[in-house]
Amino acid sequence: YGKALAIHLEVHGDTHPDTASTYNGMANVHQAQGQYDTALEYCGKALTIRQEVYGDKHPDTATSFNNMALAYQAQSHYGKALEYYGTALAIFLQAHGDEHTSTAATYNGMADVYQAQGQYDEALEY
Repeated sequence: YGKALAIHLEVHGDTHPDTASTYNGMANVHQAQGQYDTALEYCGKALTIRQEVYGDKHPDTATSFNNMALAYQAQSHYGKALEYYGTALAIFLQAHGDEHTSTAATYNGMADVYQAQGQYDEALEY
């Protein structure tokens, strides 16, 4: 990802969707290694780019909110995870409705957070 990021930064700059996608890939690697603060940093960079490029109501921005939620969830920061999932869900519902796979994936993420906290009724609701 380092070489790809260097190319994207050189060719597209630091506010291009391809740069955001590379940051997401880097975040995934750091999260898999348990480097959660670094993962959050890269997820945050991707989110900022997508907000600048697409605005706050675009499905790609919602995907970045989901990625932030996953990073917080991995650290057991469940309140923050639910906050980001909630934002993503609102965007996906507005953009796609309640029967889209992105909406369903966000419901699953929220259910996982509730289950991790022992809130089984809420998990089953989602």
